[in-house]
Amino acid sequence: MYLVLTTQQIPSDVINHPGSWGSQFYATISAAVGFIITGALNASDLSRHLKEKGGARNHVLGHAFGIAPPMMFMLLVGLVFGVSTGNANPIEAIMIVAPNPLVGSAMLLFVLGAQISTNLTLNILPPTHVFQDSLGISWRQGVVLTSALSVVSFPWYLFSSNIFYTFINAYSVFLGPALGILIADYWIIRKRDTDITSLYTVDTSSKFWFIRGFSISALLSLLFGAVVSVPFLDISWMVGMPIGFVCYCGLKRFEFDQLLTDTVAGADRSSTKSSND
Repeated sequence: MYLVLTTQQIPSDVINHPGSWGSQFYATISAAVGFIITGALNASDLSRHLKEKGGARNHVLGHAFGIAPPMMFMLLVGLVFGVSTGNANPIEAIMIVAPNPLVGSAMLLFVLGAQISTNLTLNILPPTHVFQDSLGISWRQGVVLTSALSVVSFPWYLFSSNIFYTFINAYSVFLGPALGILIADYWIIRKRDTDITSLYTVDTSSKFWFIRGFSISALLSLLFGAVVSVPFLDISWMVGMPIGFVCYCGLKRFEFDQLLTDTVAGADRSSTKSSND
């Protein structure tokens, strides 16, 4: 930052450029939040690695000092480098600013470290846990699978200028409602009563077991929020999140999961009785 501000000049037209405050502005904000929103969705995955002693304090401090500052600083660095050098490619911008190869190498190491830390917390750890839970594989196998999929998904193409906004807003169709459901369940339905031990217990003893391990209320809210937000793709999460929130609260208020649980239990008892007869 010091090198940029002392050796480069930030164009005044960038600072004074009038904005339209129209659809393009909201689409850009939606894409930016859609990219960062994974951090909110993955908070429960990160909490697995925190010591239970200290509870919410560890969670808050871990995010406040371990994740938020480097992410925000990287955004600031990228913005300043981009507008001062006129080059959107961070590596090329660093080479323009660096006064010598030694400083340039140190700056590249900083970028490499930031990429490793953010990718581990937001891109490697959460899907690996999903594969562990759903496929019953080890952590090592999950990391290998996640790494392989991260290559075959061609991220260098997905994040090109031609498809970037469409891609981010397309997967935000599901992320928006999912975040709305999580917020509703934690703050409204359970009133912050979350048993961490029960959260990761995968059997009927868990309060999060619902119906054979699935919350139909959450799934229906997710699908409804996603479908409604598709026509508004440029601002998909802005539409999907409140819809998922309201829909989930409504279904839980009418105890939809419990109603289905009783229906399934009754069907199972009838089936068992018929088999015994």
